[in-house]
Amino acid sequence: MIVSENYFYTVKDEFFTDYKNFLNCQFIDNKLECRPFYYPFEDRKTGLPWLIPLSTKIKTYEPKIEREVEKRGFCDGYHIIRNKDGSIYKIGGQEGVFLILKMFPITKKYLKENYYFNTVPQRLVSENHIKPIDKKCNKMINLLKRGTLTRNDVDLFGLEQALLESLRI
Repeated sequence: MIVSENYFYTVKDEFFTDYKNFLNCQFIDNKLECRPFYYPFEDRKTGLPWLIPLSTKIKTYEPKIEREVEKRGFCDGYHIIRNKDGSIYKIGGQEGVFLILKMFPITKKYLKENYYFNTVPQRLVSENHIKPIDKKCNKMINLLKRGTLTRNDVDLFGLEQALLESLRI
């Protein structure tokens, strides 16, 4: 599969089975390959796409974002796209939050298909929407790779190495 920039994707259940040793239970329920849907971000160093899960649980994540902004002045772990009028941008007819803190690497082999809404593949088109997400993803991957930020729920770099090895075979 060719990963087109700024489109959303679904993931094959096979990924979660093949790499269950690196993932915790939060990723097990893939809803029969239908959701959640994910936004890809390419790690330029390895060439692997990293997928950012999207959640419709705005009420769960807005307070987390507000607390982070209050505490640090910014929030890189989560991202909500807002329209100029302050309303939340809809993807596939739903409001969504990008769970950047929960992104993970994958190979194209495990991407099932584009995420469609009313037969239209969903994507981000505005640079004003894309650039902040890319910036937060770059920052998050750098923090994780330096060990400044850790995630106990997933062995991200064990997973990344296993995926890179699978490409060499």
